[in-house]
Amino acid sequence: MNTQPLSIYEELLNRVEQRREAVQKFDAFLRRDTAWLTAPASTRYHLAHDGGLLEHSVNVATTLLKLRETLAAC
Repeated sequence: MNTQPLSIYEELLNRVEQRREAVQKFDAFLRRDTAWLTAPASTRYHLAHDGGLLEHSVNVATTLLKLRETLAAC
């Protein structure tokens, strides 16, 4: 996977199978009406830089997918 958060986010979006249309609408809303893609995760601490919230969200999503894969293998 590419290490850029936006590229990883877009790869994750492309993996969506169920409720794809709803996810695409939500993504359009986020891009059009919010600063979610460019906002910091925090104003002073964790990932307090432009794009930090996206980076945090991508980290959480990829960790959850790895956890799911690990648990499914049990």
